[in-house]
Amino acid sequence: MKNRARRRRIALISAAALTLTLSSPAYSDQAGSPSSGASAGTADAGDGSYEVSISVSSTSASGGSSSDGGWSTSTTATAQPICWYRPGPPGSAVADTIKERNAKASDESERKRAEYLANEWPDWEEHANEGEESAGRWYMPICDKSRAPDDETYAWVRYNFEKEFRTENGRRYTWVPGGGQPPGPYIDARTLVRAAMDAVTIPAPSVETNPKITTGDGVPDATVVGMDTWVWATGDTPSEVRVSASAGSMSAEVVASSSGLRLSAPDAKQSCTGWGSPWVDGESQEGGSDCTVEFTRSSAHLGGTTPLSVSVSYDVSWTASDGSSGTLDPITTNSSVDIPVAEVQTVNRKPDRN
Repeated sequence: MKNRARRRRIALISAAALTLTLSSPAYSDQAGSPSSGASAGTADAGDGSYEVSISVSSTSASGGSSSDGGWSTSTTATAQPICWYRPGPPGSAVADTIKERNAKASDESERKRAEYLANEWPDWEEHANEGEESAGRWYMPICDKSRAPDDETYAWVRYNFEKEFRTENGRRYTWVPGGGQPPGPYIDARTLVRAAMDAVTIPAPSVETNPKITTGDGVPDATVVGMDTWVWATGDTPSEVRVSASAGSMSAEVVASSSGLRLSAPDAKQSCTGWGSPWVDGESQEGGSDCTVEFTRSSAHLGGTTPLSVSVSYDVSWTASDGSSGTLDPITTNSSVDIPVAEVQTVNRKPDRN
């Protein structure tokens, strides 16, 4: 029974001991390669998850303004690192394995393996009597490629992570006594940025239009065929969103910015190069807006209203405290407004010759 238990412990350590090859992968980004990451948080859940503090502010696009108004908020998110320290075996399991190898010292391969394990688990003899019931245990470095956005990022993060525990003779695991703080995960800028943006929602665009008339058959808020219908951003529609994120000693800022609204509607011609200008009675004039749509047909054949699709596309870039920077995929927000489109009827008469 004792031999079976020992074999199970040996299998546990053999499966858990990772083989991470130290190399210097090629890595490049838009503004230089990151120099290092930062360790923070705890690995209580075993997956290295850590908390990210996030603050968000915006610049309002309402009324075409790029400097006034806006909203702000703050939140937290949980990030899963690419590399972290996972709780490993207790001291007794490691000690039993090394002793088992040493007992076969006549076998050269077993002797070398025992020496290698003794280097990986420093001071293993001091913790030989701490078993499963003890809160103290070894923590082992691990990297999960599936958490990385691409092979290049994974290689660079792993390379920097390995520098924390690599020695000339191999890797070294970390002993944490009962009640001690587990080693924190390795925080890299890209993982921090992704976690922050996953927690942020840019609001869909809201707009106002003019003219708004009541038709002869009582339909309110209608526009007219053949006239410029002004469209402008309102409400919480942002022209720019800034997201600041931090975890441990690593921080990053993400900026999502856009130049204006994009319009689309059936039976219409659009001209929109900005955020639009609010229509002001007695002041606004035809041709005075950078965002208009001209309907060429009434909405009667569409059931009474014409759908005006509104979208905003944001370019997204980021910079981090370790000197790295880059871009993310653009973010597009969408909304739709149903607008009654009426025709102005005129009657032509021949002049009365009498």
